[in-house]
Amino acid sequence: WSSHLISHRGPILLEVVLRAHCDDLCRDIGHMLTWFGQRLLECLGVRFRRNSLLEVLRACFQVWLSASCFYLCCWVLMLPLVVETPWNLPFRVFRDTWGSLEPLWTFQPLLMQRERYEVDGNMWRTFVWPSDSLVGSWQDESFALWNWGSRGMFYGPAMLRVQILAVIAMIWAPGFFMTQACYLELSRRLTPSPTYRWHRLWRTWVSLLPQSCLILEQLYQAQEHGRRLTSAAVRELEEHREQEQQRQQQQQRQQQQQRQQQQ
Repeated sequence: WSSHLISHRGPILLEVVLRAHCDDLCRDIGHMLTWFGQRLLECLGVRFRRNSLLEVLRACFQVWLSASCFYLCCWVLMLPLVVETPWNLPFRVFRDTWGSLEPLWTFQPLLMQRERYEVDGNMWRTFVWPSDSLVGSWQDESFALWNWGSRGMFYGPAMLRVQILAVIAMIWAPGFFMTQACYLELSRRLTPSPTYRWHRLWRTWVSLLPQSCLILEQLYQAQEHGRRLTSAAVRELEEHREQEQQRQQQQQRQQQQQRQQQQ
């Protein structure tokens, strides 16, 4: 009887147990993400609603929306190089640069090869110079440097990996600081303050985004910038102001009581 139960009812019982554990796991992950997002908003001094889960989802949606807009801009800029649909563009760039996708799931180094770039139809073929030219020799050196670093990070000892990280810092750090300095200088010349342009961009963002997608802090900012809010949003802001006033008064009372007890 027991063997019959295990053989026939065992898979069903196992499925029920797995579903219960998966539901608990998904619930725990949701609570953890909500707590982390709430703590992050509190550290940034951002006002949010009581339902912190929806506030975190609104913030994640805005991050996804901004990333999608940036990706579409990059896709438009890359149209002269390759005519590809937006959803296939990352795979096309990866295949034309490093070959097949197999090294990703086999944990192998990504290598750059001149023979791949010189094939007809490759998106980088226009920018590859012959090997006997000066620019082509520089390109070969850069390919060799990349392959050395890629192989070293996968197969090299610890000291070699430290050397590779030092070389990466030496290559990218000057360019990063020069770009930052040029941007600050350009912002200083074009605008009264460096943050003016970002302030104007943020003002446009909170003015055009649907009010249901804005967190509470953004609703306050939209109201300050002169955006006409719905009656429900205005009522929500008023209720939050009253709650903040009551909370501040309660904190003041507690502080006074503590001072009286100390005296």
